[in-house]
Amino acid sequence: MKFENIRHITASAGSGKTYRLTQELAALLNKKNISRYHPSQIIATTFTRSAAAELRNRVREEILDQGDFETASLLDQSLIGTVNSIGGQLLSLYSFDIGLSPVLRVIEDAEKEVLFQVAVSDTLNEEVLSKMIELGERFSVKQSDIRQVIQSIADNARSNEISGEALKASRDHSVSSILSQLPKGNIDVSKIRSELLEIIPSIKAEVSRIKDQTKITEKCLRDLDRFYYHLKYDYNIPWADWVTLAKLCPGKKSQKAGLFDEVIKRASAHMEFSKFQNDLKDYINLCFNMAIDSLQIYHTLKKERGLIDFIDEEAYLISALDKPEVRKRFAHQFKILMVDEFQDTSPLQLSLFLKISSLVEKVIWVGDPKQSI
Repeated sequence: MKFENIRHITASAGSGKTYRLTQELAALLNKKNISRYHPSQIIATTFTRSAAAELRNRVREEILDQGDFETASLLDQSLIGTVNSIGGQLLSLYSFDIGLSPVLRVIEDAEKEVLFQVAVSDTLNEEVLSKMIELGERFSVKQSDIRQVIQSIADNARSNEISGEALKASRDHSVSSILSQLPKGNIDVSKIRSELLEIIPSIKAEVSRIKDQTKITEKCLRDLDRFYYHLKYDYNIPWADWVTLAKLCPGKKSQKAGLFDEVIKRASAHMEFSKFQNDLKDYINLCFNMAIDSLQIYHTLKKERGLIDFIDEEAYLISALDKPEVRKRFAHQFKILMVDEFQDTSPLQLSLFLKISSLVEKVIWVGDPKQSI
């Protein structure tokens, strides 16, 4: 399908983008323009509510400066707002066409996050929770941060229209691609622990013997003492502690004598530990599996409560625009689509914008690739 009606405008920050958008919309509404459009025929999306309000006000001021008081008074009939707000208004026009309940409530992102975390909690049996705590401690990641990773995976899957099966494939690919970047994991961490338990006690005596009393060496010894304690009494040593050990940098006397070399050498090989690579694999699998399970529960919770979120809203609207009768009515009502901050458009939103672009006369996409999130 060709979209010859789409015009791209590249506008970086500070380049007068709002002024450009204002001029574009004002020109389309100018009563002196033979092919002028009515305000109710315009859809213009922005990234924030404040940006939408500013654009609307500036366009109104420009039209008033032209002396067109009638068009200025009708500007509120234009759909100028965020993708979410415009999506909600459009969906309300076509909800009956796709069999949606009129009592469905669209939840804001904050409420969505709370509901999704309820779904995450419902997936946490004793075994999963124990594994989550264990891996969190080893990778120095808070449980709340792990939950955010799970939600991020789920949100990205939905925004990119990734199915549950495709998400499983993405999980497996993530594991294999990350492990392929690491050296072969064939070192037994238990063997390294035993060796370090013998090596570390002798270092302190050797440092005292060569009289290295520098502050940086004293700090290295404190790090060693703490690590040695974990070696003896705590099997679940955080991987960050191994990194700290690998970066020990004692004073010149100790460096010259090579007192810390054997410790640094063994700690620096932590990415070759089979235990480290298994933990990494388990962490990725845990996050993806919980995202997959949580998505199913989240969908059920929304359905039970008569709720939809903004991603549902976009998906439902795409579904509505697939219906011939809806397409006919839409094409009759709307003629202009302007998308600001286009570089931040999700794949699902892109599908929606392309659907709309196939139905209207003029399309303007404004963005800056350098600011893409």
